[in-house]
Amino acid sequence: MLSTAQSACKFLKQSPFTDCHAKVDVMPYYKHCMYDMCATGSNASVCVMVEDYVKACAEQGVYINWVKKGHGMPKYFIQRLG
Repeated sequence: MLSTAQSACKFLKQSPFTDCHAKVDVMPYYKHCMYDMCATGSNASVCVMVEDYVKACAEQGVYINWVKKGHGMPKYFIQRLG
């Protein structure tokens, strides 16, 4: 389960999210994503963490266009966003 959680959550530490790391610390979102994935095994928690992080970034003036590009996110995640 840990490797699945790492695979699902690691993209929060990658581009395009790195554009916001100087404004909003990604680690609380990453840790929460990891915890939820390990505890529930649900991909839904990944979506929530990404949405929350993108919203926090936007509140700091950093706008991330992540849905359309896919950005190496796990296939199941992109399919869920459909």
